[in-house]
Amino acid sequence: MFASSSIGQLSHSSSGMSHSEWVLDFGASHHMSLDSSSFTFMSPSSSIPVMTVHGTLMPLAGVGSVVTPYLSLPNVYLIPKLKLNLASIGQICDSGDYLVMFSSSFYCVQDLQSKKLIGTGCRENGLYILDELKVSVFVAATTTTTVDLSSFRLSPSSSSFYLWHSRLVHVLSSRLRFLASTRALENLNTCYISDCSGCKLAKFFALPFNRNIFVSSSRSDLIHSDVWGPSSIATKSGSRYYVSFINDHTRYCWVYLMKQHSEFYEIYTAFQALVKTQHFAIIKCFRCDLGGEYTSNKFYQLLALDGTIHETSCTDTPEQNRVTERKHRHIVETIHSLLLSVFVPSEFWGEVVLSVVSLINTIPSSHNSGFSHFEKLYGYVPDYSSFRVFGCTCFILHPHVERSKLSSRSAICVFLDYGEGKKGYRCFDPITQKLYVSRHVVFLEHIPFFSIPSTTHGLTRPDIIHIYPFFEDSDSLSSQVPSTSNTPFHVRTICTHHSAGTDTLLSGTPEAPFSSTTPQASSEIVDPPLRQSTRIHKSTKLPDFFYSYYSSSFTSFLASIHCLFEPSSYKEAILDPL
Repeated sequence: MFASSSIGQLSHSSSGMSHSEWVLDFGASHHMSLDSSSFTFMSPSSSIPVMTVHGTLMPLAGVGSVVTPYLSLPNVYLIPKLKLNLASIGQICDSGDYLVMFSSSFYCVQDLQSKKLIGTGCRENGLYILDELKVSVFVAATTTTTVDLSSFRLSPSSSSFYLWHSRLVHVLSSRLRFLASTRALENLNTCYISDCSGCKLAKFFALPFNRNIFVSSSRSDLIHSDVWGPSSIATKSGSRYYVSFINDHTRYCWVYLMKQHSEFYEIYTAFQALVKTQHFAIIKCFRCDLGGEYTSNKFYQLLALDGTIHETSCTDTPEQNRVTERKHRHIVETIHSLLLSVFVPSEFWGEVVLSVVSLINTIPSSHNSGFSHFEKLYGYVPDYSSFRVFGCTCFILHPHVERSKLSSRSAICVFLDYGEGKKGYRCFDPITQKLYVSRHVVFLEHIPFFSIPSTTHGLTRPDIIHIYPFFEDSDSLSSQVPSTSNTPFHVRTICTHHSAGTDTLLSGTPEAPFSSTTPQASSEIVDPPLRQSTRIHKSTKLPDFFYSYYSSSFTSFLASIHCLFEPSSYKEAILDPL
């Protein structure tokens, strides 16, 4: 068995090259090096000769791994008689899912799984010289060797402490040492167990995370990002996701609603332009998770062209992206509070997100020593006078095109957000399904819009007894209100005004029929009662309005107004004190 090398063809171009330089070689079957000092691991070699293109055999001194600050290669042959170091392209491709690309002046090696560049170099004197190449040493080594766990298992040479550790179903070392201190296991010498394969394989847990005290010193040094969603309920515009961008220096947050993940690229491009134009900064580092929108080739190329470092968290390790994870938790909890407190339907969650984030940016933060994110970014205190209660009732002035001389000049709406790019408020009219942005708005902040009942219902007798303002007790009301079980009824307000010996009856409903039981003087001739039709007439009068929430003094005032009447003659007019 022979290993081949094209060293004969390269010898004429290798003059003046140092022993630390490496050359990419198509003809070499293995990585080969002449410098034993660069090896971090060396194993004895079998008697495998290396043959050059001229048929010359060179002895193999060993096989190991070469690891330097700019180079990492596994399974490298140590051949002291070589004239230069060779990196085999065939072995690079066999070490993993790698793509090697060449041009007339440079080359690059890309990992197709992570989409990262692992090697670069340039062409000099017809040779492709390595500038940097980092092939995973562990992955490549496991393709040819296996891990030997024989030293991690119980054997006749194991200590008695290890023996009792295995007998007591792999108990913790601390518990076993305590048991040995009680002399229950005779004179057992204690020791520290750290090489038990069963404990390592079965009891291994995630390592703790250190608290990150690093804070970027510039506004553009680091941007955190994450995508939230999908939501089970789409917004009015059809969005089910939102993406956040957080400035690490100020912790100011920007959010954008998305319908699909494919919109992320255009959103990031717009955000990048906003940072560059409004804050005169270039994003130096972008930190995110391993979401598909962050690992696409198109996004990788965009970051590479801008010189932005792309940092991603490890698999199943959201703690490494904890800045955005905590921000999402804060935003979502606040969204739930608003939706539940003002009874806003869930389909408005998108407007809630935009409103919540803009307000969170104006709240003082301990991260900024009491300054708000807005103040830390822009350098001045935000204007709090324009803030209003989300979801409250408001009236907006209709635009000229939507009103006429006889129509209403305003519409009752629900307040949703602050107009972006406009000095106004975003208000929604559920009846016309229109969204208005206007500054001519009057707010009723104490009345949540969706707490107002959409329909009115007839009052029942207990309701009238409870809220009718003209009677002090329910007994007097019950004696004057006719009992009706199926249909709502209305109470008549009766007040008698005495004038010139005559009685004038005023009522909130049509006049009551004459009563035949009215007492009359015995000397007078009583006229027979007028004959009236028994046919039921439907009243066209609107129901009485019941003042259910007024004070007793104001209720008395209303009662006095109800007792007033318009005089029908001059005699009645001069006798009326009002």
